[in-house]
Amino acid sequence: MIKTLKLKYSTENILKISFLGIISILVVYIIYVQNSFNIDISEKQNNIQKITEELQKTKKSLEIITKSKNDLTSEIQEIKKKSLIQFTKADIMKDIIIHYNGISNRVKKVIIETILEESIKYDINPLILYSLIHTESSMRYWIEHKPTFVVIDKKKIKIKAVGLGGVVYEWWGEKLKKAKILSVRSDLFDPAINIRATAFVYNELFKMKKHPKATTQDESAMIRYFGGGYKSYFKKIDDKIASLIGNKMYRVKVKPNTNKPKNINILKKVKD
Repeated sequence: MIKTLKLKYSTENILKISFLGIISILVVYIIYVQNSFNIDISEKQNNIQKITEELQKTKKSLEIITKSKNDLTSEIQEIKKKSLIQFTKADIMKDIIIHYNGISNRVKKVIIETILEESIKYDINPLILYSLIHTESSMRYWIEHKPTFVVIDKKKIKIKAVGLGGVVYEWWGEKLKKAKILSVRSDLFDPAINIRATAFVYNELFKMKKHPKATTQDESAMIRYFGGGYKSYFKKIDDKIASLIGNKMYRVKVKPNTNKPKNINILKKVKD
């Protein structure tokens, strides 16, 4: 009996010890797993932070590149504009001196300088603006054009286009006042004011949806500027531009090269 009790007691102790051992192992394992999990989370958080920092650096680099690209694009555009102005100024100055004897040199200078200023302001090719004014008035800033009729607010109104660009005050007057270009209709007889008004009107027409009969926005603006038989109008402007730049497109004079056959074709100067 005593031996049996001792055996039983010993078995119970062994079971208890074994159970406690298993519990201890489980606790240690759980602690290990938890620590490992915490380490993984910490590593992941560190990795995410590093990736975020790299992305921020990349974003800043892209912003710098984009800004540099935009700055360079703007610089190129400005160079093109300046080049175009320098190229154009001599041509139109020469043209206005040769072909328009009815106006003073002072007025000629005002016309040229204002055309160039407004071309830069609205990004209009100065050759177009100069040729449009030539077509509208032959540089006669004092003229009123032939009267015609337009419908404004369902009313038929007699109008007369005014000055260099043939600006219709009855149609554009309020917008021109709002833009602080003029105060009254008679201001349009001033060459500088008229050119500013012409450039403003042309730019407004340029921004409109392209005319269905036009191939470019400039042609669209010209169609709307003139209104009627735009083909002949556009041709007059186009011809004037061609007369201004024609000589720039070809070699003025070429001496024959004695090392080549004598029957070589020499390009001749294209007359205005």
